[in-house]
Amino acid sequence: MSLFIKKAKYKNGKVYCSIVDGYRINGKVKQTVVRNYGYYSDLKSKHNNVDSFLNNELEILKKEFETKVTITRDLREKTHLKMILLILDIPILNIFFIVWALLIY
Repeated sequence: MSLFIKKAKYKNGKVYCSIVDGYRINGKVKQTVVRNYGYYSDLKSKHNNVDSFLNNELEILKKEFETKVTITRDLREKTHLKMILLILDIPILNIFFIVWALLIY
């Protein structure tokens, strides 16, 4: 899991902020947006220090999504599900509910 803050600059000059998970599948770099925050200028009007706000959000998400992101990434690859089941020692039914909850989240 590699969560980071991504600031994308658009042609109109606006900067869009989001938190992204970076990972590799078959040697190719992939990114999945975990949470969008909107334009930097809009965030600046709501928060005194946007960068510290985003860093705090990043730390919260790292703690919150530590296991969720790993499980969903492994499910995407469809190769490590058996290993996760063995390591976590969770019955199949519980894994089904975890996956179901992550898919509807």
